Amino acid sequence: MNDAPAPADLILRAGWIIPVAASGEVLGDHALVVRGGRIAALCPGPESESMPCAERVHLPGHVVLPGLINAHGHSPMSLLRGY
Repeated sequence: MNDAPAPADLILRAGWIIPVAASGEVLGDHALVVRGGRIAALCPGPESESMPCAERVHLPGHVVLPGLINAHGHSPMSLLRGY
C-alpha cells in the first residue's frame, strides 16, 4: 500500500502569498501546490522543492493572491446606465 500523496500538477513558489485568512497575513517565500485543478497545499517554499510535480513555476518577485470576484451587482441598473 502506497501512502505517498500523488504528484502535484503544478507548484507555484512565490515571493509572497496572501491567503484568505486573518487580515493582514502575508506569507513570504511559500508555495501553492495544485493537484487536480484544486489547491492541495500551502507550504514553505523550501519544503516544496522535494515534492514531485509535473510543472514548477518560481515567481520570486511576485505576489499570489485570491481572485477578486464581484459577488454583488445590480443588473437592473445596467439598463439605466447613461440615462
